[in-house]
Amino acid sequence: KPKAIHSKQRKNSSNQSNPKNYLPISLLPVVNKLFEPLINNRLVQHLAASNRFIDYQYGFRSARSTADPFTVITKRI
Repeated sequence: KPKAIHSKQRKNSSNQSNPKNYLPISLLPVVNKLFEPLINNRLVQHLAASNRFIDYQYGFRSARSTADPFTVITKRI
């Protein structure tokens, strides 16, 4: 079973047997970086297929920008 936390020795420590001389390093962000795009793609596909997005949803959608609402407003004025 892979460990989620590894340890790194502090710079100014010479005693390797003292646990206080080590800093924990989490590997969870690496796992998150691998799975986040997969989960995001599946979620967006599901929401698009079930028509859960509204037309005014601009953020977090492909081919749309958060600046698009400003374009819509300026065209209406």
